[in-house]
Amino acid sequence: MAKGAAMATDTDYHSTTSSPDGTRHGSMSNNRHEGHKGFPIGAVGNTGKLDYVERPNIVLLLAGTNDVVFKINLKIAPEVLGRVVDDIVSACPDAVVLVATLPPLLDRNREARRVAFNAALPAVMEQRTEVGKHVLLVDLATVTTRHINATDGIHPIDEGYRLIADAWYKSIVHTDQKGWIKAPIAKPANGEVDRVKPTIEARPIIAGRPIVAGTSAGFWSPFRMLAALVVVSVGCFGAFRVRYAFRWNRRNFW
Repeated sequence: MAKGAAMATDTDYHSTTSSPDGTRHGSMSNNRHEGHKGFPIGAVGNTGKLDYVERPNIVLLLAGTNDVVFKINLKIAPEVLGRVVDDIVSACPDAVVLVATLPPLLDRNREARRVAFNAALPAVMEQRTEVGKHVLLVDLATVTTRHINATDGIHPIDEGYRLIADAWYKSIVHTDQKGWIKAPIAKPANGEVDRVKPTIEARPIIAGRPIVAGTSAGFWSPFRMLAALVVVSVGCFGAFRVRYAFRWNRRNFW
């Protein structure tokens, strides 16, 4: 995630819930998020649209577990995920979109559906990259069945979430090295769009802690929830806004 010379990060997690404090989970010092139970891919994308006004420059998307577990529109689920990516890029054309494969499931039938879903993702994402969209598929193959909670057979244990965090982190570093990550666009009070200026420091910091290259400490925390939409603004580590849209119960199908 380093932008050549080391930078500093002002961290601000947001939520759009009616509560003044928003929804809070996790061990981060600033842990507001946009969490709603029960949404499959389409609903993740629809609720995530509320966050696009913030003009993130990095979006982390992990969605599809509910669709696989509950057999929701399985034939078109990968393409629905692709349309969510299209919506993100349309609203935030300067954003980098990182899309993760699904972690394993312990039930044999569900696992077979997960494997098929993941197998379809490279082609779906390649369709976007071929037309110049900054979209990257993040392989979560390091998360194995031993990292899945044996009680529900779906959600990772803490070590599984740490591996997911590492995969996100390495992908962000990779896209930064490709030159994809630009300074975020901020919308001032007067409504005019401007760029957020970076703050120079000794080395990058997230959530008040320094980042060491190759690690994800301070970037992610286990939430016992799986599917996620994370919207991030990183202005050369000058601003960092995160939106979480966690979905893991079968309600409100899209």
